[in-house]
Formats: sequence, C-alpha cells, structure tokens
Amino acid sequence: MTAVPTEARIVTAGFHMSLDGFIARPGGELDWLRFGPDVIEHAADTMRGIDTMFLGRHTYLAQAAHWPNQTGELADAVNNHEKIVFTSHPETLVLTNWPGSRASRSPAAEIEAIRSAPGKRIGVSGGARLFRTMLRDGLIDEIRVIIHPVTLRAGVSPWSGSLGFTLASTEEFDSGAVLHTYAAPPRPTSADSH
Repeated sequence: MTAVPTEARIVTAGFHMSLDGFIARPGGELDWLRFGPDVIEHAADTMRGIDTMFLGRHTYLAQAAHWPNQTGELADAVNNHEKIVFTSHPETLVLTNWPGSRASRSPAAEIEAIRSAPGKRIGVSGGARLFRTMLRDGLIDEIRVIIHPVTLRAGVSPWSGSLGFTLASTEEFDSGAVLHTYAAPPRPTSADSH
C-alpha cells in the first residue's frame, strides 16, 4: 500500500457504544441510545465537516429508509453527502431514492481514488463489518466513539483482535455520554509487508 500524502483527506469513523463495548443489541436495536440536544448538535457539526460517507449494505438500507424523510440541519448535512455503499454484490443492491448513493465492492480502491481529491473529511458511518475491514486494512485515520452510560451485556462489537489507539481528546455531554476521539493505528506501508 502506498503512503498517503500529508494533504490527503482524513477518513474518520464514528459510532455510539455502550459502556461494555457494544454498538447495538444482538438484533441490531439502538433503543438504548441517549440523544440530548448537545449530542444532536455535535452530530450536525460532525456531518457538516464531511462530504462523503462510507456505509455497509445493512446500515445503508436502514439510513436510506430514514434520512430522506427528515428535515433540519442534521438531515440536510446527511442527505447532501455522497454515499458509497460497500457490498460484495453491488449488482443486487437496489439503491433507494436517497440522492448521491452508489454501490462499490472495495473500500481500498475508493479511498485511493478520492483521498487526495479536494474535499472535506470522509466519514465511515457503519456497520461493524465495514469498520473492522477498513481498520484492518489501515484505511481509517481517526475514530470517534460516543460512549453512553448504559450496559447491554450482549450485542454487536465493532472490534476484532487487539489494537492500540492514541487518545486525542474527550468531550462530555449532558446525558452522561462521553466522546472519545482516537488516532487510529498507523497505516501499513510497503516496508511492513517485507
């Protein structure tokens, strides 16, 4: 993998997580999330700094059923993004009425094509499988995790294997949730493979 120029666009992954490390209940339910006004404002600020979103197939279908019918600053930001949906069978994905959507097989190929082009940050919105693949392949620069003060005891984990991260900042919300921003592990270089 070639080194990325210093002026390249940042790829940032963001998700909400329970105190015991899950991003959804076992069936994918998100009913445990606590969204106060400050969390919503943070989400809108984050989305205004992004112009391209990477999504897995299931996350895309769930969000495409929701966002086109919403209004407000957050909805406007999300709906105006380019949305690239990753699936091993893009020919079978029916893209909805969500403008700016297209399907692709390879996050690495898409990153290589658009990372050095002018633009804002590239956001990884989900799901867990896409995040794990991109993290494993060194395609993520920054991870933003909002940890909510609830435990689920079981669910969907975004992690696989043992990884080390560098904490860049934290921010508290009125609900008791805390945003942790981490630098991702260094991207593999050609020297790492020898």
